[in-house]
Amino acid sequence: MSFLRIYDQVANVVKSGGKCLAPDQLVWTESGPVSAKELDGKRFVALSFDPPSGSFKAKWATARKSGQKQLVRVTTDKGTFDVSSDHPFLLAGSRMPAMAGQLSPGQRLYALNCSKHTSKGAETGYTNIGSTWRGAELWHRMIARDILAVDISNKVVHHKSGIPSDSHPSNLSVLDGQSVHAALHNAEL
Repeated sequence: MSFLRIYDQVANVVKSGGKCLAPDQLVWTESGPVSAKELDGKRFVALSFDPPSGSFKAKWATARKSGQKQLVRVTTDKGTFDVSSDHPFLLAGSRMPAMAGQLSPGQRLYALNCSKHTSKGAETGYTNIGSTWRGAELWHRMIARDILAVDISNKVVHHKSGIPSDSHPSNLSVLDGQSVHAALHNAEL
């Protein structure tokens, strides 16, 4: 990991959950990655680390402009992130976050992978959220579990619109098993 302190003199930063992101920084939402400036004033579902459970969860968030702050550019093998110096990062092997302004070159950050799921060579719109030690979980299932507060064990999470990339909570319903899900799709046909 390398880092560089920068000051954003051109655009305001966007604040979400008490921390700040540069306007062009991508945020993982129920619609996939969206720039922080596009989220200003909007309520959205975000991916967030939950220290008590030691896992990532879906949660509601609202972004708003918060003025100019000193930014830190953090570069990893996963990309470059422009965040405020008080933005938390999870260090590998730790459950307590470290602030971006306190990071040093060579520190290992916890790796989280967010990627579109493909099936038979075609992108389905489903999103895998996972780490090197936990395996992958589908984003729409995390949203049903954490936002809709439904036990999704042995259940199928259905996209009402038929668009798998639309994981907004209002577009999701939880069904009792694959046979019920298949019957629903057969009835639609």
